[in-house]
Amino acid sequence: MTTILLVDDNDDLRRIFTLFLKAKGYSVSAAASGRECLALLTGLRPDLILLDIMMPEMDGWEVLCAIKTSPETRNLPVVMCSGKVPTPEEIEDYGRDIEEYLVKPLELRSLTGTLNRVMELHRSRICTRENLARKFPGLHQFDMFDDHLKKIGLLEKFSRQFCGEREKTEQVIRDHKTMLITIRNTFPPSVTDADLGLHAGGPGTGLLRAALVTPDRGGPPGPMANPAVMTMGGNFPGGEL
Repeated sequence: MTTILLVDDNDDLRRIFTLFLKAKGYSVSAAASGRECLALLTGLRPDLILLDIMMPEMDGWEVLCAIKTSPETRNLPVVMCSGKVPTPEEIEDYGRDIEEYLVKPLELRSLTGTLNRVMELHRSRICTRENLARKFPGLHQFDMFDDHLKKIGLLEKFSRQFCGEREKTEQVIRDHKTMLITIRNTFPPSVTDADLGLHAGGPGTGLLRAALVTPDRGGPPGPMANPAVMTMGGNFPGGEL
């Protein structure tokens, strides 16, 4: 049974989400604070953590940092949840460590599908990392590559809501895409896009949800080599809450 650790200081929301998720077949553990969450994690290994941000004493970002700096919990997938959209600075600081960011109020009918997609995507990243380590020992660029993918997905998802910072955000996205191309070109020629979990032209069967087209090795750059016109699908096309 899939286990969700729900962390929220709002008693009513915690109760509603717990009842709903249990009715959908999940096992749910709930914490009313960041400290209670960390205490539960000493003996619990959930499949996913749904973490509120605005909590007293220890906010969600502090809890996230504690989770990701512990060797026992750093690989657990975390979904942040808040009544406000993230700032570009928060995405830059924390985007690499989260699988998704959801804005309250949430639609319950969409929640389970979103959580399932997040867990599927997380498993895909783990498989991709393990396959690369097995096929190409000593290859370490994937984590950096994936960090940029995650940040681009979040920045593009919320770019229209960054009031007064749209132009700056678009430049940051272009910079991340430039880095993606740079990092992609550092991989040995034998590393294919399939090895990276990527696919060109749309979601397809890949679970990284990215349409990244790279120039052919040894030939002229392809039409998507320019980061200004390079396309990157959001984390979950058509599946946002």
